[in-house]
Amino acid sequence: MRWTLNATVVQAICAVALAISSFGTLWLLNLQLSEMHLDQRAWVGIGRVNSFDFKVGPNFAVPFDVANTGKTPALHVKTKASLKTLEKGQGFAATYTDPQSYKPSIGVVQPQMHITLSTLPTDVSAAQYGDIQNGRGILYAYGDIKYDDIYGNPHETTFCVMYYAGLSGPSPCDVYNEAN
Repeated sequence: MRWTLNATVVQAICAVALAISSFGTLWLLNLQLSEMHLDQRAWVGIGRVNSFDFKVGPNFAVPFDVANTGKTPALHVKTKASLKTLEKGQGFAATYTDPQSYKPSIGVVQPQMHITLSTLPTDVSAAQYGDIQNGRGILYAYGDIKYDDIYGNPHETTFCVMYYAGLSGPSPCDVYNEAN
């Protein structure tokens, strides 16, 4: 009887040790799978700001080069982009006139594929142009890209550039440049 009790205790200890080892193995496998997904997923963002001619008049827009630098397609891609001018020293916060302003763009952005995303055309007044050119104002071009990876996980990239007197071209904003 004592021998059977000892054998049962040893078996129970082995079963607990095996269960702990199994959970540890599953945890490590899950970490490896997460790393693989991260390595293989789509990464959609702004590659550069395409050239634009800032001047007084109608239909001014800032075009962005959007690219998927990941290894798999980005699915259900939706984008929005906007412009605003602020006086120098005012804090920037991204706002959109239409809360539902996402536009379905290309439904799928393949790996290494590039598309152009532009802000909506706007009229630039002489006062706005003067404020930017004389250093009193800053022009902000910004936007948001939402998409899903092939594993069904949602992702979002926000981007912002600013342009003002003294810059040779647009410069990244200190905020609103994030990707997840």
